[in-house]
Amino acid sequence: KSRFTLWLILILLLIIAGLAAFIYFTSIKKPKPIKSSALKEQLVSAQELTTTKYLYTNLGSYESQRDFQGIKLPFTRKKFLVRYNGTIAAGINLDDLKVEVKGQVIRLTLPPAQILSHELDEDSFEIYNEEASIFNPFSIHDFQDFQRKLKQAKEEEAVRQGLLIRAQEKTTTVLRQHLMINPDISGHYSVEFIYSDGTKALPSFSPDEKSDSSKSIPSEESTQQEGSAQMELSIQAEGQE
Repeated sequence: KSRFTLWLILILLLIIAGLAAFIYFTSIKKPKPIKSSALKEQLVSAQELTTTKYLYTNLGSYESQRDFQGIKLPFTRKKFLVRYNGTIAAGINLDDLKVEVKGQVIRLTLPPAQILSHELDEDSFEIYNEEASIFNPFSIHDFQDFQRKLKQAKEEEAVRQGLLIRAQEKTTTVLRQHLMINPDISGHYSVEFIYSDGTKALPSFSPDEKSDSSKSIPSEESTQQEGSAQMELSIQAEGQE
């Protein structure tokens, strides 16, 4: 009788162990297949969040005077000072993002960061010290050429101050957070960020790294970069015979 009881207990333990194992393995959620085309479409929708903005106030100086064989002609000088606000937006064009899914690894190849737009606030323009000449009046071409040179100079300054580097870093951070809050990816897939030149970009993450719901994706406003308070740019227009 004692031997029968022992066998019965053993059988019950095996049944309990089998049920526990069954419940454990069936409760493990298998990773959902990820299609690269669908994933890219989701990431492209985050384009606005990845944009880094550079806000600035600028002071520009314009001056032009006609000349004849290198001699400046009197009464032909025109000049003015202008103060205005502008916004440069930089980032990575996610339409050029390359997405590859191989096994449990998602690889994102990022194109270089670039200036996406540059807008001048026309309502902020303030003109000072304007001086015109009836022999050399202002033309639309003067203002268009002056505006083009102002934009070019500010874009070069913004790049020197690291705008494109910040835009690149922000893009990887936003895309990383965007992927980590996806339950079909977080805990199942490793993600690698690679720049188009072949170098690895940080931050990447592995399946063991869990998403932090307390960290939200940064908004566009909270990540705007403030440009220099004021920069004076003097542009001398070429004289005309």
